[in-house]
Amino acid sequence: MNKSLGTLALLVAIAMPAFAQQPGRLSHDDQREFDKYYTKWVNDTRKNDRDDIAKDLKHMQEIMGRNGIPSNVPYAQIASTAMNIQPALIKAGFPRMIKASSTRTTPNG
Repeated sequence: MNKSLGTLALLVAIAMPAFAQQPGRLSHDDQREFDKYYTKWVNDTRKNDRDDIAKDLKHMQEIMGRNGIPSNVPYAQIASTAMNIQPALIKAGFPRMIKASSTRTTPNG
């Protein structure tokens, strides 16, 4: 009986982290990394730096993929920094930036 309880307790301890990380949610490290690339993508788009835009998009999509986030989810919905960036962009006359993040356009089309 004690051996069964010990085995059950071990299995629960091993399985807990898997249940804690919900699909579609970023870990603290992934959220920080995604925010970094999102902010960089916004700035690179503002400068029209196509090479860096493509690199930023690739990094964000990799993070989304490994966390089970569908590719049709807008970047701004994932980035925790989006609320700080978007109002400043609208004020500065960059409404296309908001549209780009919600329609998932890439530099090539």
